[in-house]
Amino acid sequence: MMNTIGTNRLRIYDLFYNKPLCDYIHDEKLNVLIIGNGWVGNEAFKAAFWCGLYPNTKLNITIASQNAKEYETTIKKYLPGINEFADFNGEIKSKYHYANIDIKEVSFDKIKDAGITDNVCNFLNIFDQDYIIVSVGDEEINFLVAETLAECLQKSSKKHIINVFTNIAANNVFENIEVNPIGTRQNDFANILSMAKNTNFAYIMQNAGYSSVDINNVNRHFDEEFNDEFIASPIESNEMQQSITNFCGENYNVDSSIANALHIKYKLKYCQEQQKNIVDVINKKGNVYNTLIAWEHRRWNAFMTIRGFRQPKESEKSSLDFRGKNADKRLHICLCECGDNGILLDENPQLWELEDISALPELEKASIYCYRALKKYVKDENRIQKIYNDIDFLIKSTNAEIREMIEKYKKAVEMLFAEENNAYKLYENIFNGILKRIGNNKKASDKLLSIDKLLEPIRQT
Repeated sequence: MMNTIGTNRLRIYDLFYNKPLCDYIHDEKLNVLIIGNGWVGNEAFKAAFWCGLYPNTKLNITIASQNAKEYETTIKKYLPGINEFADFNGEIKSKYHYANIDIKEVSFDKIKDAGITDNVCNFLNIFDQDYIIVSVGDEEINFLVAETLAECLQKSSKKHIINVFTNIAANNVFENIEVNPIGTRQNDFANILSMAKNTNFAYIMQNAGYSSVDINNVNRHFDEEFNDEFIASPIESNEMQQSITNFCGENYNVDSSIANALHIKYKLKYCQEQQKNIVDVINKKGNVYNTLIAWEHRRWNAFMTIRGFRQPKESEKSSLDFRGKNADKRLHICLCECGDNGILLDENPQLWELEDISALPELEKASIYCYRALKKYVKDENRIQKIYNDIDFLIKSTNAEIREMIEKYKKAVEMLFAEENNAYKLYENIFNGILKRIGNNKKASDKLLSIDKLLEPIRQT
């Protein structure tokens, strides 16, 4: 039975959770080797790029491919943001230098016939690799390659792990080397999924102004999106472009929540290394906390990059929404570097009105750009007038009982524009009440939803 791109991704997420990349860092370097760039290897590369980032650690990813040049060209074309964050094949061209990616031409046919020879070992720098993933495409050959690699590495003095996509039981007798069979199913994905649902619920609560939200409905919607993004995703094929460009659905909320949950284990390990409890780190908001903030933003940058997003050019900024993104063009203004001293705007609200922002970190500049664009949006007289005209239309076209509710709704809208305390919670309660009462009146409900859409930027700030 063929796997989907979503199930392949879940297998990689499960691997990186149960066998964390950060456990195999040596001398402030993490060297990841992926043998095979099919649908499994490609998901391994994408996840390793964001999950392999670790404070004060240099990330090196080597991909053994039988079509190396074509693969590199395709990656750079369909993941254009990666050119800003990664350097390829020893050429230092990126702006942010998150990772070094080497794509090397290897004949899998020769490997199948002769195994991993000394020449191949040297070519792929096998003795320098810490974390190896083998997915050539055939289960038995995968395991033979893994065993050959283990034999090559048994004289090594450092710890290695070889993860092989096979159901064959590993005879792990090699010193310092763990041969880890992945199999065709996740080992234990329930824990990650539970954390992902909690993360998703917390974000929804925050965006709803911490008003009443039904957790059962939220989780039901999460399950539906999970099925759409991961289970019902395209089936494996030989089309490299589809493998790279398919992100398990346009909406990245579920995938993003799962990735965030997976990475909690890495942050906990870092806090333990600093001899800190993560709760104390968050409460004290000191240097370790600032490192976590900057690290999480860099992880997010890398994650969004493998989803095909890039930073907009100056000429493209006019196409962004109030959050600074354009999902259709896969643009996001926040794909830039975060300062190492936390989010300055949180601690210094006066910076929002600063005239000269040239000395601020890039992420602060991006946030201020969105803030000023929103202020301009809020003050747009034509949009404001349309909102009030549509409200007046509803007042004139509904019965007396609903008309009274819409008059209150109009006052709630005025409170939103005036940025009064708890304005959104009042607005939400009245809006939901009206929508429930006029649900059968399609013309009126469409008009109300249209008004709500125009107010979205104001409601979510």
